[in-house]
Parts: sequence; C-alpha cells; structure tokens
Amino acid sequence: MKDLFEKAKKNYDKKKYNKAFKLFMKCAEQDDKEAMWYVGNCYYNGIGIEQDYEKAVKWYKPAAELGNSAAMNSLGKCYYDGNGVEQNYEKAIEWYKKSVERGNSDAMYNLGNCYYCGNGVEQDYKKAIELYTKAAEDGNSNAMVKLGMCYCDGEVVEEDLEKAIEWYRKSVELGNSDALFNLGDCYFYNIGVEQDYEKAIELWKDAAELGNSSSMLSLGECYYYGEGVRQDYAIAVEWYAQAAELGNSDAMTRLGSCYYCGDGVKRDYEKAVEWYKKSADLGNADAMSSLGNCYDYGDGVPQNYEKALEWYTKAIEKGNITALYDIAMLYDTLGDFENAKKYFNKVLEFEEFEDMIDEVKEKLASY
Repeated sequence: MKDLFEKAKKNYDKKKYNKAFKLFMKCAEQDDKEAMWYVGNCYYNGIGIEQDYEKAVKWYKPAAELGNSAAMNSLGKCYYDGNGVEQNYEKAIEWYKKSVERGNSDAMYNLGNCYYCGNGVEQDYKKAIELYTKAAEDGNSNAMVKLGMCYCDGEVVEEDLEKAIEWYRKSVELGNSDALFNLGDCYFYNIGVEQDYEKAIELWKDAAELGNSSSMLSLGECYYYGEGVRQDYAIAVEWYAQAAELGNSDAMTRLGSCYYCGDGVKRDYEKAVEWYKKSADLGNADAMSSLGNCYDYGDGVPQNYEKALEWYTKAIEKGNITALYDIAMLYDTLGDFENAKKYFNKVLEFEEFEDMIDEVKEKLASY
C-alpha cells in the first residue's frame, strides 16, 4: 500500500492528475487517511476528476476522523465557505481547532482569520495575531503576508514597517505571490523601503507569472500612466486583460475604460459595456458608475435614462462619489430639480469636487 501511495504522489507531482487520482482512490478505499485527503482535494479542486464539493467533504470527513490534520483543516474550510455542506462557522472553528492542536499551520492561519473577522468566535485581534505569528514561525507563507499587512497598516498592532517588510520578504522567499505584490507596493509607494519603481515592477512581474491578478492590474496601471516604465496603452491593455480574465473586477473596469476611450485598442463601446457589466456584477462601484454613463449617453447600449439612474444609484450606494455629480446632472436634464438639488448638495460635501464647486453652486442658485 505504501508503494502504491508513493506512486500516486509521484504522478501527482508530475501533474499526471488522472492517473494520480485513480491511485489515490485505491489507497483511500483501503482506509489510508492521507490518500483520503488527497482524494478529497482532487474533488475539491477538480484535479484529475470533475469538481464536486460534496464528494470532497465525503472524503475529508473520514480522513479527519482518523486524525489527519490536513483533512481537519480542509473540512473546516468547507464549513467556513459553505462548500459541499451548509455554511457553519461553529463547525469550521471546531475542525480548525482540532487541526491546530496537531500543529497544522494552515489551520492556525485559518483560525486566525476567524478571530480577526469575528466569524464563529468573538472578534479578538490579539488572538488572531498570536495564531498568525505561530503559523508564520512554522513557515506558513500566507500567515507571513497577513502579519506583514497588520504591521503595515497598524490597525490591530502597533505600526512597524520594518517588521512588515521582514515578513513580506520571508514570504517572498517561499514564492508567495501576495507577498511579492505587497512588497512591490512597498517599493512603489515608499512604504518602509526607499522608493524604487524598477524593483516594484520586477516584483509585480514575478507575482504576475504566478497568476497574481492584483500585480497584473498594477503593471497595467504603470504602463497606462507611464509610472516607472515608458507609457504604452497597448501593453497596459494586455495586463488589464490578463487580470480581467482571472476575475479581477478593477481590471475589468479599466479594460472597459480602454475600450470606451480607445486607449491601446480600437474604440468599441459595446465591448466597454460588456466589461463594465462583468465588473458591476461582481459589485464594482466604478463599473456601475461607468455603466450609468453608457446608458445616460447611449454609448454601446440604447440610451435609457431609467437604467442610467439605476446604475448611478447602485454606484453611490457602493460608495462611488463620481456618480453623485452624474446623477445630479441627469436629474437636471430630466427636469427633476428637487433630486438634482439633493445630489448637487451632496457633491459639495466632497473635496474631490473642489474644481467644480463654482459650477455646482451656480447650478444650485438657478433652482
């Protein structure tokens, strides 16, 4: 059985997933708890077999009950996310704690997140930091990133940029793409290190190669605005597109804007709307505001003031302030001066509209 399991692992490591899955299954059917966990993982991630969360849970449970700490953590994650089982934070905590007791650093990190967010337990930042620290000291790269973020923003621990950089660097050494992205941010924005655009871009490119969409977006912004590199809209579009395909809503919005303005691509209002809609469906407020503009002016879609108002309103509810001015102007166009006044007055509350104050005051005076 041991030889069969080792053969399965070798195939798995060589990315011969179909063969590996079949071999793991043979071992799992003989109550090999580690093989059970692998089978669960294959089902969970759709590796070598069609993705099936319920079947993943079916294999995680017996492995966890037989004492496999990785399976305990995985089962906890299923309960936490509601994948394959009904979401249940209390059960997630229960399995995370059992896994932590056996020294599993992934479970320490996940349990730390529960205490950090107050999900299933009373919010306790001190406990969260303790768990992150223990996991990080055990070599967990995600916990290292989280600690770096905590020391960087100084909200739950005293700000210590030196420690933040130290943890990011340790995580980078382990190939963590989020750490590469965050350390790149530090170099780009002069946070705890001397500003170095070249180093930032190098780190972001390394992260992008690992599939980090945030880094792809940042690279797109560099090329779009010519920061740290020669301005090149076409290359910016390439990076935005890569990030957008990975589900990054900000990149979708930026890509939509490139199509809308014809920056780096041929102007195409319909494609702009397509990307704005994808991003808006993910809750992106900027995309909602841009969709409002499209319906307002009839760009890429038939002009529809009702839908424009709908998208402006959604954007405002999500915190987008640009839509405040746009919706005020639309209400003015529609002759609804009461609502126009309401939103123009809101515009005056934000310093971002400083250059437009005289124009807005003039509008208000005309009612």
